[in-house]
Amino acid sequence: MHIFAGKIYKRMKTKHLLLLIIFLLSFGLISCDDKDDASPVDLQFFDGVWEVVDQGSQNVLLRGCFLDIAPYYAEGPLQGRITTFYMTVGGVIVHDKEYYWNVRRYGNELPLLDLTWQADIDSDDLWDGNYFYTITLLNDTHMCWQVRSNGDQSTVKFRRRTDIPLD
Repeated sequence: MHIFAGKIYKRMKTKHLLLLIIFLLSFGLISCDDKDDASPVDLQFFDGVWEVVDQGSQNVLLRGCFLDIAPYYAEGPLQGRITTFYMTVGGVIVHDKEYYWNVRRYGNELPLLDLTWQADIDSDDLWDGNYFYTITLLNDTHMCWQVRSNGDQSTVKFRRRTDIPLD
């Protein structure tokens, strides 16, 4: 009986050690979050022509829409103008809307982009026509914005277009 009890004790000890290892590994995996390691976005690539390739669940910037992003070079926060447009099958540019934008930075957090649609600039509602996005990815070819309006947190994906001549 003594030998049998020793084997049971050894098995229980091995099981407990295995459970402890699994617990520690799962805790380590859960605590690693990509958002915690978000690196600051370099806004040097922000201006230019961008095409919406995935609109997420938001309906402000639709798939197939183009954005012509132009900064204002003034003192203060980063700001500028965005003109949206579409292209016909024949390649004719049809202008759609115009937005003012500004970027707010919060320390090491990702930049918060505030778009204000110009048609609603004189509205009585303070937030009418304002749309907020977090810029989560920005490089010379791709850009992603996470929606921060109306409880929506979908991602809008863009690709840079250098082949569209604008006057």
